[in-house]
Amino acid sequence: APRVFRNAFHAGGQYDPADAARPGGTNGATIALAPERDYEENQGLQVIQELLAPIKARHPECSLADIIALSGVISIEEMGGPSIEFCPGRTDADASVGPAVCPFAGRLPDAHDTAGELRQWGSRMGLTDRDIVALSGAHSAGYTHPAVSGFPNIPWDDTPFTLDKRYYEFLLMNDWTRQTTNGKTHWTREECTSTRSCSYCTVVTTCVSWIMLDTDMALKTDPAFRTIVQEFSNSEAAFHAAFAPAFKLIMDKGVPCTSGTR
Repeated sequence: APRVFRNAFHAGGQYDPADAARPGGTNGATIALAPERDYEENQGLQVIQELLAPIKARHPECSLADIIALSGVISIEEMGGPSIEFCPGRTDADASVGPAVCPFAGRLPDAHDTAGELRQWGSRMGLTDRDIVALSGAHSAGYTHPAVSGFPNIPWDDTPFTLDKRYYEFLLMNDWTRQTTNGKTHWTREECTSTRSCSYCTVVTTCVSWIMLDTDMALKTDPAFRTIVQEFSNSEAAFHAAFAPAFKLIMDKGVPCTSGTR
């Protein structure tokens, strides 16, 4: 479910209303076309395109673009997140013209973005500070993957398959240490427990690690973002209430919605 969500978010998060020829967004399903599907920021999502292709084949009346967006909505519910209204009406771009219609790489937030850069992306998407912090809460579900991003294979919090407020609680903890792995900076914290083996009187230490990216830390250090982080750390209901409309906005940018919703 976390990767299905990421696929939908990456499709919608590329939208740029200023680029009429290559607007991006969920409409067109360009994330399933070359060259967009092979961009560095979309590594690891090709397997999701392979999983969704048979669904499209069984339901030719549905566009792949709608299936991508709907799968994102369903993945959120499967992870314990809020129910989100789904608006159909997307169409699919012709695969043969992918290079002419796919958005250029680099439109999504980067793992090392500052608070200002996050707001630049948010401004393009029509997002408020509250929307940005809520959408960042998606890091509550999933892991970083070395083969995909170069970061170590560890989660952001201790409930990696649930979209809950634990991400915000972990973010506000103080014992994060900056590290570099594969040339990429990130932040980790570790909790260790010790158990004694009575047979040999040895102490076994087991440690568990979690990760935060520079973009996560930007939410903690920017005063306006931090106020919202603190609110969401205290109320999962507030987090979910903010997340649902923010994600719907991402999914619906540039979409000529038809009547009727899921």
